[in-house]
Amino acid sequence: MTPFLDQRRIRPAKRGGGFEVRLEPAERELLASLPSQLVELLDATAGDDAAVAADPALARLFPRAYRDDCDNEANTDYHRLMGEDLRERHRSSLETLAAGAALDRIEIEDLHAWAAALTQLRLVLGARVGITDELDWDDIDDSHPAANAFALYGWLSWLQEQVVESLTTTLPDPL
Repeated sequence: MTPFLDQRRIRPAKRGGGFEVRLEPAERELLASLPSQLVELLDATAGDDAAVAADPALARLFPRAYRDDCDNEANTDYHRLMGEDLRERHRSSLETLAAGAALDRIEIEDLHAWAAALTQLRLVLGARVGITDELDWDDIDDSHPAANAFALYGWLSWLQEQVVESLTTTLPDPL
């Protein structure tokens, strides 16, 4: 293990497998609270395809299966067949993240769920505050009306990076 990984807040455990989670109490509290907010939104729109389609943030979590110029019936069928399964997967990964926020050690399956949940949180938050490829991050300072949301997005991105880096340590060596 490299010294760089030893400074990380999420890193492979030195003994016994799994991953160490070394977050500050305030970070743990925030990380535990965010998933429940998204689960509430998922539950409030369950079975309401129109509400999901009308909300750009939810549309990121339940994307169309077919291009916009394709038959809407095919997309409707896809969401009818897969929508609830996808919603349950989102809910499960978010609940795993919330429960794991208080733990000092998690297993690889949980860390995979963390990666998925962090992606979901970032997708929704990014859609809500208008994060696009064209966004100039230099224009965001403390006086920006959404400065706190942008800071949260940055923190979630940083945490997701650490999750991904930790997961890459479990990959087999390339040939």
